[in-house]
Amino acid sequence: MKKYTEKILPKYIQAVKAHKARYGRAILLEDNDPSHGTRSADSLAYQAKKEAGIELLKHPPESPDLNATEGLWNIVKQRLRDVEYRNEEDLMDQANNAWRSITQAEIRARFDDLSRRCKILAKGDGRRIRNRLW
Repeated sequence: MKKYTEKILPKYIQAVKAHKARYGRAILLEDNDPSHGTRSADSLAYQAKKEAGIELLKHPPESPDLNATEGLWNIVKQRLRDVEYRNEEDLMDQANNAWRSITQAEIRARFDDLSRRCKILAKGDGRRIRNRLW
């Protein structure tokens, strides 16, 4: 949790604040991993988000079918599938480029798909939902 709170979370907070300033509202979507401070109001991560005024979207832990971010990671994975890289640094550069190239339309498509996915999960048998977006 220390690495998340000290190294990763400050970048998220900065990005969320910039988005909020530009668009008026921003929500940070995280899974319920304990390192994210989602399970205890006493955690450093929770306190940092609260002090920064970060609005959180709560959802069940281990719920990739309800997490649109998982669909975005699949975009990155698909774009990296045929990419050649020389070393770890080159791979990180390629991954960052793939992430930055995700369009607003691709993001919206995954969020627009959430209500359909919720209906499938409510009726479903617990199996993962797979489609071209996720």
